[in-house]
Amino acid sequence: NSVMGAILTEKRREILEREELLLDIARKMLLKSGYHGLTMARIGQAAECSKGTVYQHFSCKEDIIVALATRSVDKQLSMVERAATLPGWTRERTLAVGEATVMFARLYQDDARIFQIMTGEAIMGKASIRSISLLKASAHRTADVMIGIVRDAIAHGDLTLPPSTKPEDLVYPLWVLGDGLKGASWSWM
Repeated sequence: NSVMGAILTEKRREILEREELLLDIARKMLLKSGYHGLTMARIGQAAECSKGTVYQHFSCKEDIIVALATRSVDKQLSMVERAATLPGWTRERTLAVGEATVMFARLYQDDARIFQIMTGEAIMGKASIRSISLLKASAHRTADVMIGIVRDAIAHGDLTLPPSTKPEDLVYPLWVLGDGLKGASWSWM
């Protein structure tokens, strides 16, 4: 059984490595040629595999774009998490998270472009439920960091919410506003 487990683990590792290679190739292609220049056949050709192999990993190019966006959200999440754990008052931690988000937009402009492509085209309508779920889960983990700070602020008496208001009611509109501001600033960069 341990031999079978090792074989499955090795096979799974190979699958994940190929998937990462395909995403790396697709990222370069998307950034260079845009949405319409990204095709499963071109990705396969660049990866020296068949178009069918690309389809074994991703059901469509929109899934690839959403997977690239998920990578970006995860990268931003690591910056947000570090900022949220800085010592200081909840207001300072909130400011640090905001700064981390702005810094992410400045440092990783290609990731910002991927988000623009994803929202500018009909990507979400064509992507699979699975890839959209992974993107949403990653985005929710990022929002959860801010929700945690709001809860800390309430616990420390730094913030009082009306009785029927939950921390999520405060965080999500601010997060959407922040994403909108990021999008606007990316278009000027």
